[in-house]
Amino acid sequence: MASAVGGAGITLSVIVPAYRAEKTILRAINSILLWPGDDMEVIVIDDGSDDYTAGIVREVTKVDARVRLLQQSNAGRSAARNAGFCAARGEWVMFLDADDYLLADGIGKIREMTASSVSLVLFPVILSARENVVGYSDISWKGWGTVAEDRTLPASALRSFMIDPAYAPLSSGVPKRLEWYETNSAWSRLYRRKAVLRLSSKLGEGQAPFPVNLRFSEDKLFNLALLDLLGEEQVILSGHPVYYWDLGNSDTCAVVRVDDAKGLLPFKDAVNVLVKNDLLSMSERSLVFTREAISQFKRSMRLGSSDLHASKRTWRSLLYDEGIRSCLGSVPCASMKESIRVKPICWLLRHEFISVAFMYERSIFLVKKLFSESGWLRQLLSRSVG
Repeated sequence: MASAVGGAGITLSVIVPAYRAEKTILRAINSILLWPGDDMEVIVIDDGSDDYTAGIVREVTKVDARVRLLQQSNAGRSAARNAGFCAARGEWVMFLDADDYLLADGIGKIREMTASSVSLVLFPVILSARENVVGYSDISWKGWGTVAEDRTLPASALRSFMIDPAYAPLSSGVPKRLEWYETNSAWSRLYRRKAVLRLSSKLGEGQAPFPVNLRFSEDKLFNLALLDLLGEEQVILSGHPVYYWDLGNSDTCAVVRVDDAKGLLPFKDAVNVLVKNDLLSMSERSLVFTREAISQFKRSMRLGSSDLHASKRTWRSLLYDEGIRSCLGSVPCASMKESIRVKPICWLLRHEFISVAFMYERSIFLVKKLFSESGWLRQLLSRSVG
């Protein structure tokens, strides 16, 4: 058992930002309270909810002193996490979204990892869309076989892979393993609090430790900055899943909005903050920004036909911004499949051929959708190949 050496004898602080989470917040909290002992705290930050989220948490605090409730005016998930981190007292911190939960079989593994000497531990993720199965052939969980072994990796190598999946030392074999960990996310991992404090001190107010006012990829920027500080320190890739990502209840990845692409403007500013603080180079800036832009462009294809026209106008206005265009660059692709899809889109966006870019990506999207939804088409193609 790990010794409690955090503030007030706390080993672990679990930070839960919550906004309109009355349907799921109790499930999230109860999953954490399976932790045996008093050397753990749950900090729920109610981010200006107008439902009964705070009331539910307040009732839990009456029966379990390990739970604390903080309330603030609505300022977004990053601001809520930052407030929770400032209040945390544990040697380690975890971030849990209010619509997700920790796996009962994972609590023991989390406690085991708090005895490690590293500053970062990553755990595999169970995704709701995969019906409780991690989904890779050489890892199983619970009743499906033996859990994969723990491994280590230099922080710098993980960071390089996050920036460029074509990163040579990790470009064969390991990426499949890294897919288990949702490498961009801040949840399903343990952070040593003193390491995050170092990052907060370097970034200063407003970016401590998460960049605020971003709807997407704030986790990625936080992780890239922290991994830069960790340098060659080893991080642990645990083989045991501890986190359930409930996409069905998500209001970020699962929901596409016409104005999502406008988030590239504050994202650009947040990336430039990392460059200013020597946590990201100029060449890395281009890679990080371009991949985010392509990701948002692909997401916009999921909009209905009527919304696509409004989305096209949004992209046209974005690319009038010289700062946006200057960040866009050619992205080295990890596979031929990615190269065929990504590189043309990069070129078309940089040269402001918005309509052509939409036609190209929409065609690919519709073909993939047809293929995934048509069992007879898959059978026909498989017979033709055979």
